[in-house]
Amino acid sequence: MRLAITPWNQRVAPVFDSAERILILDMEPSTGALDHQSGEHDRLGHEFNWSMKHSAEKARFLADQGVNELICGAISRDLEMEIRNFGIEVFSFIAGPLEVVLHAWETGQLNKPIYAMPGCLSGHRHRWGRRKTGPGSRLFANGLRNYKRLMSDIVIASGKGGTGKTTLSTNLAALLAETEPVVLVDLDVEEPNSGLFIRGTEASREIQYKYIPQWDGSACTLCGLCQRVCNFHAIVKLGKEIMIFPQLCHGCFACSDLCPARALPMVPVRMGETRRFDLDKLVFIESRLDIGEEQAVPLIAQTKRSVKETFGSYPYRIYDAPPGTSCPVIETVRSSDLVILVTEPNPFGLNDLQLAVETIRQMGNPFGVVINRYGVGNDSVDRYCETEGIPILARLPNDRRAAELYSRGQLIYRELPRFRSELEKVANYIKNLSGSTT
Repeated sequence: MRLAITPWNQRVAPVFDSAERILILDMEPSTGALDHQSGEHDRLGHEFNWSMKHSAEKARFLADQGVNELICGAISRDLEMEIRNFGIEVFSFIAGPLEVVLHAWETGQLNKPIYAMPGCLSGHRHRWGRRKTGPGSRLFANGLRNYKRLMSDIVIASGKGGTGKTTLSTNLAALLAETEPVVLVDLDVEEPNSGLFIRGTEASREIQYKYIPQWDGSACTLCGLCQRVCNFHAIVKLGKEIMIFPQLCHGCFACSDLCPARALPMVPVRMGETRRFDLDKLVFIESRLDIGEEQAVPLIAQTKRSVKETFGSYPYRIYDAPPGTSCPVIETVRSSDLVILVTEPNPFGLNDLQLAVETIRQMGNPFGVVINRYGVGNDSVDRYCETEGIPILARLPNDRRAAELYSRGQLIYRELPRFRSELEKVANYIKNLSGSTT
């Protein structure tokens, strides 16, 4: 078995495409001794400088070296597929110290979330494992053509705030709920506002906790492994003390699970709360981060898991995402069936749409665009979508009455026929992709 891995400062290089060196090892699973304290291993291998090779040469080089499997960090879609075309298995979006990652590979644990890059906590072992043909590949690179599957998890996102994300989420959820059960989930946990428009009966309220390591000095051997495996520098070994910085901890359990002395048990710490509201066929879920909490990702991830466990049989789960393209958005979009990007017809809207499109394409999710406040600005967004082959699902009209209804917390589609007509295009698009006839 010949394994390749991209090294950088004794860790897996964060970006494969720009990695300057490649380490190729001759090894077999469950063989090769590893000393966690020294980081020494007895594998035979060679390190090559390939900083001057372009993408096609890198794929060919791995094949010529007889590589069977590749472990790497982030990698572009086309390059990953090119490497796979040579019959090389790719373990992408992996993070951590080389010694720990190699040990995880040897012991069959590389698919655990603790070895995933931030925001890639699921499916990182096989990037296209759940899709025989990746929606980000050339066949689907420009949107949703010829793509049929059950569209259950639908994310409404945008490149910036204030484009109409919540407007679309609430109105679309209410429209679909006229005929079918729908779950609307507000994952803009730092400032949720979908509840201003969906007024149901509160059915439950639950405190949400994240888990932070607590140092047991009496059991600790001061080996320092916890510091080496923490991707977020939340643990520091200073002399005979282990310092933990809770604000930096992502609750990934790496330090606790890998501690040989079991000196870092995880303890629950409150991070926010989740409330459920019922309104006929519509269930509304709102998660809100506690004031002073700095990390939205753990609460978003926990809310998504709970929604899928509780409402897995529902035909539609609509997620109102945080604005932008940062980590909370990545966590919201991850593993979704469809992403609808909301934008406005002006230069600012176009700029942020381009950022959002590039992000979603890197993640490989199918997507389309809805233009809000259509009728003002220019046609730059239309021309961009046409050039890129991105489907425009609807053009929500610019109407003063819509702003008035919004300001009063009312759903727009019930009062404005033209708005409802455009919204029905989005609903029908989703149903057609799912093969639904309802």
